[in-house]
Amino acid sequence: MVYIDNPGALIAAVPRWLAYEPRRSVVLILFFDTDTPDSVVRAGHIARVDLDLPDGSVAVQQVAMAAFSLCGRYRPDALCAIVIDDAVGTSAPIHRYRGLVRSLADRVAVWNIPLLDAWVTPATEPGQPWWSLLYPPTSDTQPAPTVLPGVAAPEPDRAARTAALLAQQPPHPSTEGPELSWVQERVRFVLTVLQGVATGDWPSPEQIAELARCLRDSLVRDCAYGFIGTSAEDPARGLWTLAWQTLPPGHRADAALLAAVASIAADDWATAEAAVASILIDNPEHPLALRLSRLLPDRDTSDLIRRLLHSGQATAAEIGLQIE
Repeated sequence: MVYIDNPGALIAAVPRWLAYEPRRSVVLILFFDTDTPDSVVRAGHIARVDLDLPDGSVAVQQVAMAAFSLCGRYRPDALCAIVIDDAVGTSAPIHRYRGLVRSLADRVAVWNIPLLDAWVTPATEPGQPWWSLLYPPTSDTQPAPTVLPGVAAPEPDRAARTAALLAQQPPHPSTEGPELSWVQERVRFVLTVLQGVATGDWPSPEQIAELARCLRDSLVRDCAYGFIGTSAEDPARGLWTLAWQTLPPGHRADAALLAAVASIAADDWATAEAAVASILIDNPEHPLALRLSRLLPDRDTSDLIRRLLHSGQATAAEIGLQIE
């Protein structure tokens, strides 16, 4: 069984593994046993999820759903969670997160995967205190993020690599009144990525970063709504969801909105609500996300989805492309 005897070192290693400093986040770490004689375990995947909903409450269902999806996809031997909340120990009591931990444990238990431990800390910098949310209260500090004995670092994370690419590469020039050929080329790029997803070939970080840049253009984005009700509907929903969960805050709203709309069309209301919530965390005034947030509780979205679908197909026809 996996055992973490130095949680502080694990917490302090997180920024190095993610390639950025997470704030107000829940970091999920998937562990895999190895066949090495010294019983080294591998942190095979690491993912960051928003801690808060727009109203300031803990995003219990969204985090639990993310853990459930990750465990279903990767089937690790164990899961750990790190809650990063700069208010912990001051205005936020530790017991605030116990409901989150119960939901996490319940969701991943469906896959027979144990929640090994969950810790809460104000920040991941060395020297910060941390507390276990599963075991009797303790306080410790995080040592410097040197090599963590018994744990092999994860391979480069898709989200971290995508964020690095977006930071390094300048955005496309303003697409105010873009040339028709440019829009057609971008839509064809999206179609190529979709075809790959349909055959099980998931996009690389480079492709996800390029997809984010494409979706900044309103015409490309409109065309993307047109996949609802077509043979590409399921791979499109998978692609938008992957892009939304991979892209960093500030870059994910377009993909998250497409994921929300595609999920509504598939009656996946939990994913739709989580996607809309993430948009409002980044931009509380986002008009379409605000509208969806008002419609989702009553499931009163059919008219809006129908209009987006028709608009997407009409836009594709106007630029000379057929979506089918």
